[in-house]
Amino acid sequence: MNESTQPYRLIRIFPALAAMALATLVACGGGTRDYVLVIDTSGSMSVGKQKTIQKVRTSMESFMQTVNPGDTVTLLGFDESTRNIGTFKINSEADRSGPVQAVQNLDAWGSHTYMKSMVASVREKVGELEGKGRNVIVVIMSDGKDDPPPSAGKNRLQLSEIEAPAADREVNDTFIYYVSLGKLKDPNLEAELKTLSPSVKTIERKKDSAKGEKSDGSGAKGSAAAVDGSASGSQGGDAAANAKGAEGASGAGDAGTAGGEAGGDESQAAADEIGLSEVAEDIADRSWYEKLKSIGKIAAPIIFGILLLVWLYRKWKNRHKVSGMIQYYEADVGSPIKNDFSLNKTGKSAIEVGSKVGADLKVRQSGLPRNVTLKAYSKGGEDFLKPGSKDDAFFKFMTRQQDDLISKGDKFRLGNYVFEYGDGEK
Repeated sequence: MNESTQPYRLIRIFPALAAMALATLVACGGGTRDYVLVIDTSGSMSVGKQKTIQKVRTSMESFMQTVNPGDTVTLLGFDESTRNIGTFKINSEADRSGPVQAVQNLDAWGSHTYMKSMVASVREKVGELEGKGRNVIVVIMSDGKDDPPPSAGKNRLQLSEIEAPAADREVNDTFIYYVSLGKLKDPNLEAELKTLSPSVKTIERKKDSAKGEKSDGSGAKGSAAAVDGSASGSQGGDAAANAKGAEGASGAGDAGTAGGEAGGDESQAAADEIGLSEVAEDIADRSWYEKLKSIGKIAAPIIFGILLLVWLYRKWKNRHKVSGMIQYYEADVGSPIKNDFSLNKTGKSAIEVGSKVGADLKVRQSGLPRNVTLKAYSKGGEDFLKPGSKDDAFFKFMTRQQDDLISKGDKFRLGNYVFEYGDGEK
């Protein structure tokens, strides 16, 4: 391979290498996520016709479809204190039932809603997860405002207390959803959450629909049916048996399948109502953004590395500069006027000779169809010139010491001119 063509071949190969790397990254997705689901378990979540905690329980099966294999789900419950319910690693479809069942077991009887304790716990958890270099998504579900227990005194959310530390904190890829399940959202909580991450989105609960009120009584049963396929079939079968009387085992199985489907529909309806569907849709929309960020993080160093190698190779290849003197004159003239051209003054690793635009050594009516190249070459501590890779045919040597190089003292003809390569400057 001619050394002058190597960088160009590298540049031609690079797009293919980059495309393969990008295709692999897209196929692998935008990286795994760590979900932190924070659920208000204060008593207000269990009052009224539409018990909000029941809606959260029912919606979990639908929301868990957003979680992909490789992700983790951490559940935090909070009222007068904040507690870690558990962290679940999602490796298969069956693993999705773990967080769903854990939420089914949540009771909402807390006497207070201690937001400051909750935010502190979320801050600690986010800091721990961000250190692993994964995408963190926090979903906070609460129906009330800050109401600390008497033991905390007036220790409410105070933005001024955390502004200074937050300013020094490096924010990574955490995205926070504040799902307001009550009639009014808490602006203080919104402000505090924005100190954890610049990416905070508030989702407000939709008004209860007639369908939602009608289906509320059966929510727990439908959701429980959706958690486990065999259990849902059994519960659905029991529901069918209660409605139609005792039937055969085959009939009970069919009714069980219908019960499972009904549970799934109910879970989706609950997720739509409290806003978790909107959260799931937004997460899906962000997945391409996450992929692009992941691609950028990996591809950018690769691109930079390849370009750096090409640049270093070109620098190495062009490390020698043309030197010496070229004397030239018009051929076939009785008493030609001889001209001198100093190669040292160009400071280049190669020069162009001819009458076309861009020539370093420009001659009139050269008789050449284009400019030709003379490149610097070093061998054994001596400086030589070398014709360009596609220019050999234009050189007609009168004297030549080495077949592949132009040595000092060589004389050659290019078109209508004769050139002599020598040492020193005039």
